[in-house]
Amino acid sequence: MSLLLLTGALLSFLYFLFLIIYTGIGSTFSYTWLMFAILLAGGWAARKYLFRPFSVRLPLWLKVSLITTAMLAVCLFLFVEGLVIHSMFLSYPDDLDYVIILGAQVKGERVTKSLAMRLDKALEYNRQNDHVIFVVSGGQGADEVITEAEAMKRYLMAGGVEEDRIIMEGHSKNTNENLKNSFSYIVVNWYGREEWVEGVNPRVGVISNNFHICRARAIARKQGFSKISGIPAKADPFLLPNQVLREFFALLKDWMVGNI
Repeated sequence: MSLLLLTGALLSFLYFLFLIIYTGIGSTFSYTWLMFAILLAGGWAARKYLFRPFSVRLPLWLKVSLITTAMLAVCLFLFVEGLVIHSMFLSYPDDLDYVIILGAQVKGERVTKSLAMRLDKALEYNRQNDHVIFVVSGGQGADEVITEAEAMKRYLMAGGVEEDRIIMEGHSKNTNENLKNSFSYIVVNWYGREEWVEGVNPRVGVISNNFHICRARAIARKQGFSKISGIPAKADPFLLPNQVLREFFALLKDWMVGNI
């Protein structure tokens, strides 16, 4: 166990250094790995020195409480991460009426690598279904020259998607707003179509990077769209461990504030 704790601390610290080099110091969640390294190293030190013979011993009830709490936390973590990983490999129908593309950071007027992966997945889906209507959703951040929606629209049109098959939603700041606002646009568009039939609901999908699909679908279900299809796009493999871990905390946060 001591070797496992020490190895975990070392790997966490090395991955933290890699993230700082790869993404820069601006990625605040990267420091979670530094925190893990410190906690694991502390656990190693406690096991090596605190519980050795003739050292101060914790009361049995406290030991049992700490171990039980730790085991429950691990079980919760594994359960949530299992859901996240399962959603990364979801299949989806090729005859959807609408596909929402969730926005991500834009550098000036250029889409970032993460957002390009989502848009490339949309273009791939467009080759399967060239009648689908895309809803590009994302507002404008403080350091962005244009809205994420505008940058996404330009990317899709450059990839061959007709302008009249792109709906822009350029006000959202987070996933909850992305979906809520996009669904509003879809409802208006759906009931304005000539082929609309009373009682028939549109078939809707959502594209995001694979690690984000679980949370996106959970938020959509909370908003009443229980049959939304998740369309997982690729993610940067070097950042995937960090992003999957971050989703655990993001899911807990959205659950606590009532988004899921």
